[in-house]
Amino acid sequence: MAAWVGRAGEAGWVAWAFGELHAELAGLRQGLPPAAWASLRGWLRGTEMAAAALEDPFTAHGWDRPRGIPGDAVMLGFIEGEASLAPLLARATPLGRELHAMLMARPWAEALRERRLILARLVAKAAGGRVATLGAAHLREAALLADPELPRSWLALDEDAAAVEEVARAGRKGVVARRGGADVLFDDPRHVRGFDLVVCARPLEALDEAASRALVVGLFRLVAPGGRLVACVPLAGAATDAGYLDALAGWPLRLREDAWANDLAAAVPASTVAALEVFQGANGALGYAVLRKAG
Repeated sequence: MAAWVGRAGEAGWVAWAFGELHAELAGLRQGLPPAAWASLRGWLRGTEMAAAALEDPFTAHGWDRPRGIPGDAVMLGFIEGEASLAPLLARATPLGRELHAMLMARPWAEALRERRLILARLVAKAAGGRVATLGAAHLREAALLADPELPRSWLALDEDAAAVEEVARAGRKGVVARRGGADVLFDDPRHVRGFDLVVCARPLEALDEAASRALVVGLFRLVAPGGRLVACVPLAGAATDAGYLDALAGWPLRLREDAWANDLAAAVPASTVAALEVFQGANGALGYAVLRKAG
């Protein structure tokens, strides 16, 4: 790795180094004890390679606090090609633009673009009902839906105030944007058994198993009889990008084992679950579980 750092900035360095870099960091993140990985990650962030990576506006935004929450609306916007971010990319260096193009073609970026399509299809199945989305970002899946496919009401929650403002400005039919997370739902008794669909994708990216189970149990209480809860988590297919994202973009992913969906479903009283559907995205980087409420 020290040899890669020393060659940062050379002609052809991006094309040569980044396939190797992603593979090496993925293996180290998976294979090293947590303390050793944290030490290596800290060293890497002080190298010329890390400085070169920051020429990419997507990577740089991962460290732009307070908005740079891991996987926030701006990072997702870069991945989805949001037009309003084009000026930032145009101002980047040639190296930054080349790196950006490579990152946007990686499996994690592909999986997140597909997630938008999958979530839109799931929301369309709740047309005319009540929907809540945690970690909504800019709620870009709403733009993929025609009016007849929209829910009667759609509560979009996000911790980022700027993202909430953006959703509110969009003025989409039935959408109410609020700042916050699951606490907004849990603290309001009107939401108990009130939603035809609850979407929980981004919040599970970094939570450990115990916190994930607790969140899913709480959210499932808010699902109406016959309604559904959608959970989405990173899987082994994201491993090739997880080391880079963690070390250089400030976006740590907690990769789940194959039994993740059954583990989450087991935390919910069995008598309340009518069905569990589990599937993966096309490249195996994201897994989905859809729990349907009995009744």
